[in-house]
Amino acid sequence: MASLSLAVLDVCPPLPITPDPKRWLDQLQANGSISVNSQPVTLKRMKRILLAFLFGSALCANAVPVTFQVNMSVQTTVGNFDPAVHAIEVHGSFDGWAGGAVLAASSEAGVYSADVEVGGAAGTAVQYKFVINQSGTQVWEVDGVGPAGAQNRTFNLEGSAQTLPVVFFNNQTTPPGVVAVTFQINMGVQKSLGNFDPALHTVEVHGAFDGWGPGVSLTVSPTDGNLYQGTANITGASGAVVEHKFVINQAGTQVWEGNVGPGGPFGNRTFTLAESPQTLPSVYSTISAATPEKESPSRSR
Repeated sequence: MASLSLAVLDVCPPLPITPDPKRWLDQLQANGSISVNSQPVTLKRMKRILLAFLFGSALCANAVPVTFQVNMSVQTTVGNFDPAVHAIEVHGSFDGWAGGAVLAASSEAGVYSADVEVGGAAGTAVQYKFVINQSGTQVWEVDGVGPAGAQNRTFNLEGSAQTLPVVFFNNQTTPPGVVAVTFQINMGVQKSLGNFDPALHTVEVHGAFDGWGPGVSLTVSPTDGNLYQGTANITGASGAVVEHKFVINQAGTQVWEGNVGPGGPFGNRTFTLAESPQTLPSVYSTISAATPEKESPSRSR
């Protein structure tokens, strides 16, 4: 039965092979063997393939399109993936971990996708991994990228077309040494005081992580109209203390917080950088009046 299953994989999509029984038999009679998918095939093996083709036609007819998606932006940043010369593929149990399918760039920056016909009954668990093809050298995702640290990624096949969520190659959302930090601030009090009008103003976070430069704009939480959140990719060693402050941008006029923390001569907020993505606790803005700070925003606050 194992041979039959392998034979079905030889003739089902997405492998690039068109079954041609008559030509195969002619070659067998003339040469005693042929090559299919770069593998030698004997007469005994060919009989199994032809039998599986008849059986597998029904299996292939039940195949449904599955859209695989992967974000390669981090791999491009660290130099593992060069879109100009490399390809990104998906391999899995759906093709016997064989030829795989090549993904193409999508409309979303850094994201690659491919539609693959996957055969099987609804509810079947399908395993897969993404592979970088570096001009013939295959770089597979590491073991442990699956749910709860499982070796392979998995999904359950539906009875109709399905699109899998976008994932990052190796589940690596930031380059090494870069930590995604989510800032949170409750602006309810500032609304009540009239310092912050969501229709006209924005709230930002500035800090040492970007040299007190343009900062990061925060957006309102979908579950709390007073809570604003934003994520910054911060480079630094684990344990580093990072200073920051929140700023109300009143149509171009920046209103900075006062002395709110232990950091530096300007009382900046601080947090300790972790090794992995972290979400800082929500705080309240302490701006007491809608007047801009007099000190230069280009220097440490």
